[in-house]
Amino acid sequence: MNIQYTLAHGGKNSFIIIEKKQNNKQFFTQKNIQKICSYSKINVDALLLISKQTQLGLQLDYYNRDGSWASFCANGSRCVGLYYYQKTNLKQFIINAGDGPHNIIIENKKIKLQMNKPKYKKKNIHVDNFVGNWINSGAEHFVIESNNLNHDFILNTGKKLRFHQIFNPHGINVNFYKKNSNNSITVITYEKGVEKIMNSCGSGSTAAAFHAYQ
Repeated sequence: MNIQYTLAHGGKNSFIIIEKKQNNKQFFTQKNIQKICSYSKINVDALLLISKQTQLGLQLDYYNRDGSWASFCANGSRCVGLYYYQKTNLKQFIINAGDGPHNIIIENKKIKLQMNKPKYKKKNIHVDNFVGNWINSGAEHFVIESNNLNHDFILNTGKKLRFHQIFNPHGINVNFYKKNSNNSITVITYEKGVEKIMNSCGSGSTAAAFHAYQ
């Protein structure tokens, strides 16, 4: 089967964008999604699957590299925003993701995405000598304040916490953040389903910023 696709990246997260149509909708099984994302000529973090397009917006389903569905990806949604703008020339429309609708506005060549307000699911969780907060910012994140942002530390710790039984059955993204002296924070994310440290994570950064603000 020949399927048209578009490669994109947002914040150095890499994606493949595909429109789900009547003649290909049965193709997107978990196994086939894994194959698409790991194909050597593509090799992306995730699949962005578009469907149900209307004049005002579209449905977006996000699939991790391992083929698992996730509710939302901010960087991926911005990529779809650019894709849809270039296709339709609409400068404002709605993306319906798993966590609900998000307004997209194209302004001065920038892709602006409205985030839904983050919510605490559980505060002050003690897991393996770490204390963090379970926050839903469109996707599920475990946010930990830490002065140690060493790559190997985050990789090993994130991999372990991501599978902890507290977060069963779906697991969780793990975010470490550090407060800086200039009223900013540094955020590093270990993403479930991709199983690596990301160059950036929009929903994870939102969750960390939300908690740091509190």
